[in-house]
Amino acid sequence: MPFGMGPAGWWYCYHPYFRHPFIPHWPPYPYLSQEDELAFLEEEAQILERELQAIQKRIAELKNKSHQS
Repeated sequence: MPFGMGPAGWWYCYHPYFRHPFIPHWPPYPYLSQEDELAFLEEEAQILERELQAIQKRIAELKNKSHQS
């Protein structure tokens, strides 16, 4: 583990109970504005809808194959 921290590793540095005053504790990503979050969520919804459509199409194909056999 880094710097001789033993089995706890970096978990020790970032656990709220063991926080060290000299180690910065900020999120690993910047906060999103409301507009950016909305755009992100809309894009994510579109991606998930396309995936769901592909799954439903495959289910229909498999059902048709089982009915034909």
